[in-house]
Amino acid sequence: MTTTPDTSESTRPKYAPVFEFDKEALRCPFQHFDAAREEAPISWYADANFWVVTSYELATQVLNNNTDFSAEQCIGEKADAVWTRMIELARENPETKHRIEGYGAGARRVLLFSDPPVHTRHRRIINRALTPTAVRKNADNMRRIARRLLDDVAAKAGEVEFVQTFAEPYPMAVISAVLGLPEEDRQKLRGWVTDLNSMIATEDLSDDNIRELSKTRFDFDDYFNAAAEDRMHNPTDDLTSMVVHENEKSPERMSRDDLMMVYQLLVVGGADTSDAAMSRMLEDLATNPETYQRLRREPEKIPNYIEGMLRVAGPALGIFRRAKADVEVGGRQVNAGDFVWLSFAGANYDKSAYGLNADKVDLDEDQTTRHMTFGWGPHLCIGAPLARQEMKVALEEITDRFSAIELAPGKEYPPPYRPSFLFHGPASLWLRFTEDPDRGDRPVRSGP
Repeated sequence: MTTTPDTSESTRPKYAPVFEFDKEALRCPFQHFDAAREEAPISWYADANFWVVTSYELATQVLNNNTDFSAEQCIGEKADAVWTRMIELARENPETKHRIEGYGAGARRVLLFSDPPVHTRHRRIINRALTPTAVRKNADNMRRIARRLLDDVAAKAGEVEFVQTFAEPYPMAVISAVLGLPEEDRQKLRGWVTDLNSMIATEDLSDDNIRELSKTRFDFDDYFNAAAEDRMHNPTDDLTSMVVHENEKSPERMSRDDLMMVYQLLVVGGADTSDAAMSRMLEDLATNPETYQRLRREPEKIPNYIEGMLRVAGPALGIFRRAKADVEVGGRQVNAGDFVWLSFAGANYDKSAYGLNADKVDLDEDQTTRHMTFGWGPHLCIGAPLARQEMKVALEEITDRFSAIELAPGKEYPPPYRPSFLFHGPASLWLRFTEDPDRGDRPVRSGP
């Protein structure tokens, strides 16, 4: 067993192209992490100065160990440095302090960026607001949103760039409605989400880029600070209001700075991961028509399809933890201060957890509680029920309305993928949809 990271490993890790933003590796990162696990379930990636864990057993071991590992820098050392610089810029700006009291005073270590017991307190507040009942009551509105966007698909003769036409606007419309935000603000919110995600697990940013991101963050926070102030005096039944009032009732209230971070995580998490997942699923269905036709015949299999695709082609490739103490992981000594990248992509393909066909989607198998795409343990994604509901509604509406989906002829394929080792999904995707001429004979779905 080594006492320091082993930087002498002579072979280039199989996962290296993903972290180097190789275009082909970004399209199929899962196979790279899968192959790396066969060589070693944990290895030191010297080029980036962190450990990489690719097995289900070791990933769950680390995620369950809040004693030896911290989630506070879960986006990694480089992105966390950008985040810290953004906070410094906020503190330096007199206008921001004037607009939002105490702005920039805290590090915003909330929810997935926090450790117990702080994480437990924050999660309790949000859980009271984002209940299963609150999620279910939004199902009919999700259907209305999906149908309106699918009308746009049909109006364009069925040939569309799916990411911009449906995958991005649909989850943004859903989370905006859940939060009670005006419809006319959705495009502005989408722009903020894109900008804020540009700092995570991507290539290096200049100081000018960071200053622009700091302005984006303030614009976002200024918007939600006004919304929170309004809900304080004019309570409603939307999520923005419920979070504010649950926080007010808590004996250990979050600061306004931390509350703004909660809204950021709700919007970014509620929009970006879902649109990446939807785009990847539609790419799969367009290239596997037999699967699409089976989902049309057996819509009850749609949840199994969603869970299978979240596992084998999910939108979240992994997350970081930082060791708080010297600890052994898989026979390797991880030193206090070391960063560890936990590869959901590798763990989700682990044959020891999912059998010999770990790289396949089985429509007849329920994998709802087994894959790692929504995280694991105490930090399991708080918005997972909402994401599952909106994906289910979208696929039900698509399979009900269109008799076939195929790649649009003459367009780029394979499509370009996001330049990130955290988020996975097509950056654009041209598809052709064929409307079902007999659709009017079937009953219209409603509810969850």
